[in-house]
Amino acid sequence: ARRVLGREDADAIVEYTGEGSRALIDWQDQVDWPGVLRHVSPNSVPNSAPASVPNIVASAAAAQAVVGSRRALCVGIDRYPGGNELSGCVADARLWADSFARLGFETPVMLLDGEASRAAILDRLGALLAESVAGDVLAFQFSGHGTQLPDLNGDEDDNLDEALCPVDFAAGAFLIDDDIAELFARIPPGVNVTCFMDCCHSGSNTRFVGGGTARPREADARPRFIKATAAMISAHQDFRKTSGAGRALRRGGAEAMSEVSFSACQPQEVAWESGGHGAFSLRATQVLRSGLAGISNQEFAERVISAFGDKPAQHVYLDCAQAARSAPLLQPLR
Repeated sequence: ARRVLGREDADAIVEYTGEGSRALIDWQDQVDWPGVLRHVSPNSVPNSAPASVPNIVASAAAAQAVVGSRRALCVGIDRYPGGNELSGCVADARLWADSFARLGFETPVMLLDGEASRAAILDRLGALLAESVAGDVLAFQFSGHGTQLPDLNGDEDDNLDEALCPVDFAAGAFLIDDDIAELFARIPPGVNVTCFMDCCHSGSNTRFVGGGTARPREADARPRFIKATAAMISAHQDFRKTSGAGRALRRGGAEAMSEVSFSACQPQEVAWESGGHGAFSLRATQVLRSGLAGISNQEFAERVISAFGDKPAQHVYLDCAQAARSAPLLQPLR
């Protein structure tokens, strides 16, 4: 100890008293793992690893399985074309990103306004999934317009597809529920994916499934919904012919879902924004900032609903498999 500390032989060493906590610490995020070890699966040790590496790889993989990475994609679009501007979506995305960072997430990827094209959203979200291994926690947040479009492949009981509106939606580049379902069908086993959707008609926009409410009192309140015009529908149809219409990948309702999705409102309701933020985003992030200890997905939804008060203009919609309702919010899967 003296040699390590550069002390003289006669220097005293303070004895360890044994006082204080000897509990295990969460050290995974304190280690700057080399890239080759960052996302190593216990079942996929690289064949090219030198003979001296397997024990290190196994240790890193074991720690990864326990702690995992926490990563997020935050999308906010205010500057829509054609007079469809919003005012609180970019602020929402930044608020969510800050909230995730406070919960130990890596610096979230952000797509704001003109960056948030359909291709960019799918590429970034697909990359997060492709880089994930068991034990990881992923979050996808979207604040912007939503809409409903005619179902083109016959997989919807009501003949309507729910859709997110990327910034380039006027060209027919909508992000329909079929697209999101196809992407989430590739969620790696053991990866927790949670969505926070602050737009109208978002109640079931992450899966295949078969209004209106009171208006808030704020003077600047506006809905995050675009009614599909004939031109929008025509552009959507042309786009799908070129890019290929979504396929009905899964049936069976919520029990077929691998992801957990929190939506700003019930399918028949309107998601509102006022005062520079979405009503859902503002309340949901406030709940997140109170901490995650012991809170389940169901309890989170109930707390956000409660934050709206006695006469809410919208009600949070939780869409997931039944078993996921009692699972811890934004925690590694067991």
